[in-house]
Amino acid sequence: MKSEVGRGSEFSFSLALPVETSPPTHAVGLAALGGRRMLIVDDNQTNRRILREMLAAEGINVDEASTAADGLEALRRVRYDLAILDVQMPDMDGFQLATAVRADKKIKGTNLLMLTSAGQRGDGERCRELGIRGYLTKPISRSDLLEALRTVLAGSPEEAGTPEVVTRHTIAESRATLRVLLAEDNPVNQQVAVAMLVKRGHAVHVSSNGREALEAVQERDYDVVLMDIQMPEMDGFEATHAIRALPKGKDLPIIALTAHALSGERERCLSHGMTDYLAKPFKAHELFALVEGTAEPKAAAAPPPEPLVPPVDLEGFRTTLREAGAEQALYSIVDTYVRQAPDRLAALAAAAATGAGPDMAKAAHVFRGSSATIGARGLAELLERVETSARAGDIQAAQDAFESVSPLAHSVIDYLRQQQRVSITEE
Repeated sequence: MKSEVGRGSEFSFSLALPVETSPPTHAVGLAALGGRRMLIVDDNQTNRRILREMLAAEGINVDEASTAADGLEALRRVRYDLAILDVQMPDMDGFQLATAVRADKKIKGTNLLMLTSAGQRGDGERCRELGIRGYLTKPISRSDLLEALRTVLAGSPEEAGTPEVVTRHTIAESRATLRVLLAEDNPVNQQVAVAMLVKRGHAVHVSSNGREALEAVQERDYDVVLMDIQMPEMDGFEATHAIRALPKGKDLPIIALTAHALSGERERCLSHGMTDYLAKPFKAHELFALVEGTAEPKAAAAPPPEPLVPPVDLEGFRTTLREAGAEQALYSIVDTYVRQAPDRLAALAAAAATGAGPDMAKAAHVFRGSSATIGARGLAELLERVETSARAGDIQAAQDAFESVSPLAHSVIDYLRQQQRVSITEE
């Protein structure tokens, strides 16, 4: 201590602290993206702009190259965390560029992710041989792209030769199905959140106020609760305090939904026992990051085991078309179904969330018809139960039946997409 009259006192001290020798690990095996530096190599300017905007929004430093030659020169000049390569380019394709990268001692350890508009026979094996860490087909959603990047970057550079390639299929398989309780009184906000989460593969229940949310938690098990702050009868803060008083609610993740993105809002929510908060209006990737990063799926909420038989009798449907002399239309019909199914599932989920019987019956009927046509009998039977219960006014039974619809519908869609990829590679 030093002290001088008229000037005050100066205190100093020293502490011996250990030095962190290893970088912190990130939750669920995914790497952080902020501050990373990436290179996009694609001759299509629009594709580069879309990718650049997706990445820049995550705080990623992005460089671009419009030719493979320029991309190779950039990789030799700058050290990148990852390079995204387009397969189809005029001077040399993405695989040729990847081969050149792996042959250069200075840059051979660069993480590579390939994007293509159409998969070709043998692409997966070429990726494994070249140590390409990710292979995605366009168009790619922002959430899938970011998840692929986080997964690739979570591995060490020495693993570049691993046979494991991150694809849209492996991303979907690694994503747990969560039981989500949405406490929200605004019908529009309900539909937005439900549509996003259902398309992501999660099961959603909706409560219109805090009291209903409390009753729902008492009656069922959930992986995470999305809690609006301003609701009638019992607001989000009151409901959270009541849930925390329950034995099963002590550690339940509760994410506040608030219309305010003000400084101190997160701290205010945490002080009321909430786990985190999300300001409205929110983007899909923001919602997914919080819901999936906060929740741990319960054993009871795990996805059903893989069926021993395919969820779609595609061969039976093929036979039906063949007998009518229209077999060539098979994959055109499958493509139509795959494109429309997510929207039909979301419409049914929105109706189930609001408990509107006529809307539930109508949405289930439309979805059931197309599902039965292509041979998805199990899904069609579930949808028929939803439709029948809803028309009879037994909303609870219809909502209970809908719980099983979402995971089976996603199994059907994934199976059909897989069959589409097989048909492409066989052509």
